[in-house]
Amino acid sequence: MFRSTDRGSSGLMLVAIVSVCMIAGLLVLSAARTVVTVSRAQSVVDQAARDAADTLSGRLPGYACERAQRHAENAQLELVSCDVSDLHARVTLRVTTGNWTGLVRAHAGPPPN
Repeated sequence: MFRSTDRGSSGLMLVAIVSVCMIAGLLVLSAARTVVTVSRAQSVVDQAARDAADTLSGRLPGYACERAQRHAENAQLELVSCDVSDLHARVTLRVTTGNWTGLVRAHAGPPPN
């Protein structure tokens, strides 16, 4: 009579499948967290550049790059650069999430003639 030697292997297969699904889920969550963090940082750098340009034009009081620095600090991001010329402001912030670090940039100023 023929006897199966696969007895008990379904439990191991279930553990393997559940493990793979958990690892995939964690990777998806990590990627989603990175996307949300970068999106939030992009919004902050956009506002910082707009405020810096508005300061250069005289619509807001103060100094352009100090405004950009305040936006970065309030969002717990690092101001990498703030370049101003004429009525244009270019702002770069460093964003870090998990083991990933990147830069987000924005430019604001009046439209070209």
